[in-house]
Amino acid sequence: MLSSFENKLIIETGGKTISFEPGSIVVEFTQLGLVSYHHFRQLILNYTDEPENAEQVFSSHWGVRPRLH
Repeated sequence: MLSSFENKLIIETGGKTISFEPGSIVVEFTQLGLVSYHHFRQLILNYTDEPENAEQVFSSHWGVRPRLH
């Protein structure tokens, strides 16, 4: 829980770690509902040192996609 939130914010996801190094982690989310996606996106944009870069990364992806069978 982040100290600025009075209520708990739960973001339910499923995914796997693609790579990591000190100060950086790449995660491929395989399950992320629409509401959780919007909370996650806003969390990243609020706490990044480079919001323009983060916005560009979000915009360059397809976002939430239907599950492929």
